[in-house]
Formats: sequence, C-alpha cells, structure tokens
Amino acid sequence: MKNYTERFEGLQIRDPVYIGSKPSNLPITYDIVKWMQTEPREVINLRTGKKEISTEYCYTVGWLKWDAKEEAFDFESCGLRWLGVNASESANNRIIEFAEQKAKELEATEEEY
Repeated sequence: MKNYTERFEGLQIRDPVYIGSKPSNLPITYDIVKWMQTEPREVINLRTGKKEISTEYCYTVGWLKWDAKEEAFDFESCGLRWLGVNASESANNRIIEFAEQKAKELEATEEEY
C-alpha cells in the first residue's frame, strides 16, 4: 500500500486496502481517507496479524476512479461520508490537483505505446 500524499486536514490519498484479494477488472482507483485520533487501544495489524497499540485510525470517505473513456478521474463518495468531513476549499483543491497530475501521468504513459 502506498500513501500518495501527506495528511492534510486529516485527509490522505492512498492505495485502497482490500480484505482478501483485490477484485479483478477495477479501474485505477485512489482511496481518500479521513484520519481520526483515539484513546490507545489494542488492534490487530492486518498486514502482520500481530496485536499492536494504536492511537489513530482512518476510514474511507471517497475514491478517485479513472474513467478511461473520458480520460479523467471521477470522484465517488462512500455513502454520505464526504459530506460529513466538511472539507475546506483548500482540501478540495489538493484532491483536484492530485487527480489532474495523475491524469497527466496516465496520458503520458498511453502516449509511449
């Protein structure tokens, strides 16, 4: 799993995490997560299977999904979660800038072939 951005206003863009294997035939997708602080608690690390103490967690609020036909990213909220984070204009702009940069990278990759 790769984090593509630093955290900004508690938000971060990263690779989706799948329980089990990744479903096949998915478009290129980036996960937008919201980080939350919590009291120390015991959790199981899904990668290692070991118990750890954690003081934070994140949850998905939306996705950027590549639409190859339109050659652009679509934004999809996870239910109404995006509305609940009440993102600032600055946070929205960072997500848009990320999507525009990744779209340019994908277009450049396609032109190489």
